[in-house]
Amino acid sequence: MNKMSHWATDTVFLAATNFFTGTVGFFYRIILSKHLGSDGMGIYQQTLAFFSTTITVITAGIPVSVSKLVAENSQNNTSKNAHIVASAFRLTTVFALFGLIFLIGLSQFLHLRLLLIILPASIFVGYSSVMKGYFFGIQNTAPVRWSNISECIFRTLLGTLIIRTNILLQFEGKTRGAVFALTMGEFISLCLLCMFFARSIGPHQIDKQDIPLKNIKDIITIAIPISLSRIINSVSVFVEALLVPKSLVLSGLSSLEALGIYGKTTGMVLPLLFFPALFIRA
Repeated sequence: MNKMSHWATDTVFLAATNFFTGTVGFFYRIILSKHLGSDGMGIYQQTLAFFSTTITVITAGIPVSVSKLVAENSQNNTSKNAHIVASAFRLTTVFALFGLIFLIGLSQFLHLRLLLIILPASIFVGYSSVMKGYFFGIQNTAPVRWSNISECIFRTLLGTLIIRTNILLQFEGKTRGAVFALTMGEFISLCLLCMFFARSIGPHQIDKQDIPLKNIKDIITIAIPISLSRIINSVSVFVEALLVPKSLVLSGLSSLEALGIYGKTTGMVLPLLFFPALFIRA
């Protein structure tokens, strides 16, 4: 198979994966809407908005940097690729500390314990994104596809089981159970990527002193312009999730009514409205 046909095949498979996960996610939203109700969906959507902002802080354009640097390694030097990924892991760890502080502080400020449940998921996504960047760099998208599919299926099945059977109702609640399912789905995705990554990179043991500072500098140089644009978009989502319910309360609605309207709009109406776009975006 030549390079062009390989690229075309990967593109088709990725599109099919995105379409599958998007479709499953859409119907999962319907199940959540039915069992959580509008206020539960409001809290769930608010949590996802803050989760999205945290992921932007933690990843900070690092996966794209890894993908570019690995792709530029024309000799496909496994040891060099390992150094690049290890550098990215260390940067991700530093940014994860900022994300951790952000979510803990926000959970205290908003009295929203769901953010503590979703906190591990943001860290899982940070490390998963680095490995996905590596696999895109070596033009092997199969691990990315399988991790996305596994995460989607596991989250949907576990979330549906929890909210339909009330397994965690006594100590978590249905909404918290749905967030817990999301966290576990990201954990499964990370474990699967680690297995593929260990098989791909080989038995390279990398000590701290083996990692060139140049790798970290190169990653940051590429990541900064990418992260700035993403942060701007993420902040707008964060502000919307914070201010819209509060503005509705100021207009005379109760907190539950405000969350209900926010949940109906962001968790029910918008997914339905944008579902046809899935055929284009896939």
